[in-house]
Amino acid sequence: MRNNEDLFFKFKKAFREDYGLELNSEQVKEAAGNLVDFFYLLWKFDREDKEKAKQMEVKKDGYRIPYPRSL
Repeated sequence: MRNNEDLFFKFKKAFREDYGLELNSEQVKEAAGNLVDFFYLLWKFDREDKEKAKQMEVKKDGYRIPYPRSL
């Protein structure tokens, strides 16, 4: 497994090459953390969607839709 410094250096280099911006260490940590958080959310949403799809297969009639009582 690579160490964090190597990964941050590669991230910093890729950012400089792709966007022409030089980031300091704190900015690299923040940007890399944001990227990881973004992909975590994508994974989480995908997992939830797959779980709902699995439930829909089990419940062939679907789900009851709750209507507001104030109608």
